[in-house]
Parts: sequence; C-alpha cells; structure tokens
Amino acid sequence: MTDDDLARMFDRSVELEASPDAQFVADLRDEMTAVATGADSSFVREPTEETFMLEISTSTDEGAPPRRRGRALGYAAVVLGAVIGVVAVGFVATRGDDDLGPVADLDDLTAAHAVAAAEFYIESFNAGDEVGVLSLFTHNTFIEDNFSIGISRVDWERMLAWDAAQGTDFVDAECRVVDSRELSIEVRCSGLTRNAVAQAIGVGAVPTQIVMVFTRQGIGELKFVYGTPDFTVTRIAFQQWMEDNNPAEAGFVDFRDWTSVDDATAGGEARARYASEWAGFLTDSGCVARQGGSVVIIDCG
Repeated sequence: MTDDDLARMFDRSVELEASPDAQFVADLRDEMTAVATGADSSFVREPTEETFMLEISTSTDEGAPPRRRGRALGYAAVVLGAVIGVVAVGFVATRGDDDLGPVADLDDLTAAHAVAAAEFYIESFNAGDEVGVLSLFTHNTFIEDNFSIGISRVDWERMLAWDAAQGTDFVDAECRVVDSRELSIEVRCSGLTRNAVAQAIGVGAVPTQIVMVFTRQGIGELKFVYGTPDFTVTRIAFQQWMEDNNPAEAGFVDFRDWTSVDDATAGGEARARYASEWAGFLTDSGCVARQGGSVVIIDCG
C-alpha cells in the first residue's frame, strides 16, 4: 500500500466520521452475540478502509498526526460501545426469554406480573439457581426472617448458597397478592420448606410464608415467616447423630457464620451427604423417623 493510498484513506475518514460503516458494526454485533450465546460463529470479513482505521487506534506511533489518532479513537469508541452492548445482550440471551419474562414484566407493575415474578423466585430457588434468585433483587433489598431482622446481602447470599448446595426446596407453594399500591405489590407465598435432612428422612418440613414486596426494580422487601415446628425439629436428632458418628464435621454442616459463599456451599454439600448417610443408617438399623410435635422421634421398634 502506497503513501498515496494511505492519504486517500485518511481523507475518506472525514466521510466515515459522519457515517461509520454500519454494516461492519452490525456484523461485529452479530459475531459477539454468537460468541456470548455459544452459537456457531462464521464472521469473516476482509480488511477495509474502515477496519484499518480501527486497527490504527491501537497504535502507539507518536508520530501520527493528532487528527488521525483522534478519528481512529472515535471509530474504536463506536465499536467498543457496540461490543459492550452486545456483551449485555449476550448475557440476557444466555438466560432465555422465558426466564427473564417475569423480571422484565415488572416494568409494567401489575398483580399478575408480581405473582409471576414470585413464582420465578420459587422455581429458581428449588432449582438451586442462585443467579436466578438474585436477578430479582434490587441493590438494597431488605431481608428478614422471624429469627433476625435486617439480614445483610452478604449473609443472605451465603445462606442462599448453603441451601442451594444441600438441595433445600419450597414445595406445595401457593402465591397470592395481599396488598397492591401504585408503586408496590405485596405477594405472599405459603408452602413447606424442606432442607436436606427433612428430605432424607421424609419428615420435618417447615411451614413457611415468603412475603415479597415488588417494585418496578424488583424485590424491595423479602421476609420469611417460619412456622412451628421450625428447623430444630430435624436439627436436634441429626446433629446428635453427627456428634456421635462424625464429631469433626458436626459443626461444619450446621447452620453457622460462613466465611464466604464457597464455605457455605461446601457446608451445604457436606450436610446433604451426611443427611443421606443418616437416612441409610436408620434404615439399616431398622429405625423409622417420625415427627412427634416439635421433635423428630427415631423409632427403632
């Protein structure tokens, strides 16, 4: 390429400033979307004057005239903006329209949309999808239960990880609107919470109400009301078995102050494993677990 060719290219850049190569940007957007969503990529394009202008934006040649570097950086900014936008689109695309529907619908806050978002929360929780659950949260969602008021976001994410790792679920759920205002809608979901221990031995599900106050931004308030008997119904008998048979791990699998999400996840996974072992131990010993009031009774005949 001669100096005259380069000069003509730079002269044409004046036109490109007013009207960048829209097709190139569109192709780039398609390519980045394909990468983000895992689709096959077939984006191949020969270098053009426009792509050359983008390439020189990375040059460290201090001898280049300022006006040329400025134009090059301008084109780079156009493409960078396209890339950022496509990455965001790619994130959405990987979730799927069905998953994001309830969240997006909150922009048009209605009772039906709020209930759908609450059901999405439960579906995500039961699937161990922490990302799905947290996608409904605002930056300052207020969280509480009847054991504590004002649970921090950090602590909540660790609790969520602990539950997800052990397979805790919320079953027989029924959600309904209990309060509707111009800027918020309160939905109450009633059901049963079953942690790994309750699932393993078949008793000990805890009556639970989950109250979610939705705004157009997501869940503004989240409250859990656990009925009686609560989680101690299975905890006492399970922890006693752990102390007798796996004392070194007894504290690790229990509800505690986790140091990180990874720590909480490891504790939840261990809890699920030991709960299964306990259930097998009871079966091998000819024992049956049954609920007697606020405690689990191990009946060995």
